[in-house]
Amino acid sequence: MLGPLELDRDGEPVALPRGRQRTLLATLALRPGSSVPTGVIADRLWDERPPASAQVTIRNHVKRLRRLLDPAARTPVVPFEGGGYRLAIADADVDLYRFRDLTGRAAATADPEQEARLLRQALALWRGPALGDVDSASLHREVVPTLAEEYAQALHRRIRLDMRRGAHAEVITELRRLVSEDPLRERFWAQLMRALHHTGRRAEALVCYEQCRRAVADALGVEPSAELRELHQRLLAGDAAALRPGPSAAGPGRRVPRQLPPEVAHFTGRSHHLAALDMVCAPAAGRSPAGLVALVGEAGVGKTALAVRWAHRVRESFPDGQLHVDLRGYAPDAPLSPSTALATLLSGVHEGPLPEGADARGALLRSVLSGKRVLVLLDNARDAEQVRPLLPGGDHTVVVTSRNQLRGLVAKEGAHRLPVDRLTAADAAALLGELIGHHRCTAEPEATARLLGRGPRLPLLLRNIAERVNRYPRALLAEVADALYDGDGPAGVLCAPGAAADPSALVSWTYRTLPPEARRLHRLLGARPERVVGPRAAAAVSGASVRETGRLLDSLAEVNLLLQWTPYEFELDALSTSRARADSAARPPHPGVSRAISVGAMSGRRISAAPARNSAISVGSSDAVT
Repeated sequence: MLGPLELDRDGEPVALPRGRQRTLLATLALRPGSSVPTGVIADRLWDERPPASAQVTIRNHVKRLRRLLDPAARTPVVPFEGGGYRLAIADADVDLYRFRDLTGRAAATADPEQEARLLRQALALWRGPALGDVDSASLHREVVPTLAEEYAQALHRRIRLDMRRGAHAEVITELRRLVSEDPLRERFWAQLMRALHHTGRRAEALVCYEQCRRAVADALGVEPSAELRELHQRLLAGDAAALRPGPSAAGPGRRVPRQLPPEVAHFTGRSHHLAALDMVCAPAAGRSPAGLVALVGEAGVGKTALAVRWAHRVRESFPDGQLHVDLRGYAPDAPLSPSTALATLLSGVHEGPLPEGADARGALLRSVLSGKRVLVLLDNARDAEQVRPLLPGGDHTVVVTSRNQLRGLVAKEGAHRLPVDRLTAADAAALLGELIGHHRCTAEPEATARLLGRGPRLPLLLRNIAERVNRYPRALLAEVADALYDGDGPAGVLCAPGAAADPSALVSWTYRTLPPEARRLHRLLGARPERVVGPRAAAAVSGASVRETGRLLDSLAEVNLLLQWTPYEFELDALSTSRARADSAARPPHPGVSRAISVGAMSGRRISAAPARNSAISVGSSDAVT
């Protein structure tokens, strides 16, 4: 994949047909051993505009690919599992994953010679631009730029190591070729300027800066980065000490934090979210990474898993390290104070005593990280006020996860907000298959559909369902499904003691952050038979004004206890409904409120989500809101 797409079988090259057959193989090989949903395959084959016959065409392409890969195989090398197709090979069979393994081992070693040796082995796997002969606009738009960045980062690290051992003259020709091929990649310009300076060619180094400045201005209409401008000033001043190449990312005497938590097992789907993160905040040619991105969504939707997955994918783009702290914004105990959170972050990059107070520690963090490129993951934030003191500024990427929509962070700090939605039906099926075994899902499709269809498509709920199913490996899925949904429904069963994680507790931690009047409205909405509501209908239930009720609905939506689809349409999810109805049963509403609640259930009718012009409540047909 690291060049034109090539396939070997038993050491012999296999001729690959051009067109969609190559695209299909490349799509599957990007996730070896994992099921790729047919929706993702269709996007790759038809650039997100699949025809009506896409599923049939994909099956035909897969049949041809199976014959090509192993015509004598008794079991298909590309089986259909969990709503998608899986290329049954190991990571080590794909050059991309061998490259990532070598660069990861290079980053982990403290020996510069070993690091350089591993990087050379990794770079030798590249034969040209990744997927150069694969005709897929979707792959070249969403995947290839990330692979090119991984290559450039590894090359930059190897050249830096060469320069640290004094091989300045040896790298000049290579660097000239690199800046000629990609004149917007400023880090190679900086290395070329340093190499020329250290070989006594200061004037040529200054000329290089002017060439870079013109290229950036012509292409983007801006000046070079602050780092390159500072290097230019040091060249003019003859500051030899400052012009020495920086230390190796894993060199002795330098602490490089690697604080990312491990990836979650069986991570499934989210290809569009990962691509969006790459587009928004991964470093790329000609630009620095975005300063701040917020992953927001309801409890159990997989925000942290997504953030950690992406962070591990791009960690080599941040050679000065990765920092992580769980802010415990929604947890059984109190959220971390900014001062305590800063102490956790500083523990990875600073030795010695810490000053007292959040302001002093924030200033120290900014000083320590100045001139570096670090990825910071702030997990489970309560609100924007908890996050602001932790922002390091500079050339860093900060990813925040929260149930709160972090509106203030978007408005004031310019954060990019990326909502994390529930899994698609295909991804939910693929995840359940990974967790309980695709063979069980294939053997009992109706029972599998029941397991998937009774609750929201949240990864946490699916993992709890799988935990229950896997307790009974000899039972039929239908039997487990009957037991699972007997009585209290999915939320009640999944919140039983001993569950892998308690979704009800997650909702409760969010619930505690609300003011009393918002909790009351949440309880009242939970007593309604419908889950969709608008401001006027909610006002009729609560007895408050439409304006005040709208404010309370907005506060519930801000922390994702309500899902807001339009300005006038809100929905309680299954977990919130379970919590709200339990609270409502414990605190029955006033009889007058009960009568208002029952209006929406009359004759199978629903209260409209949209405001009515001349009435407090607008009653429509049973399918008015779905």
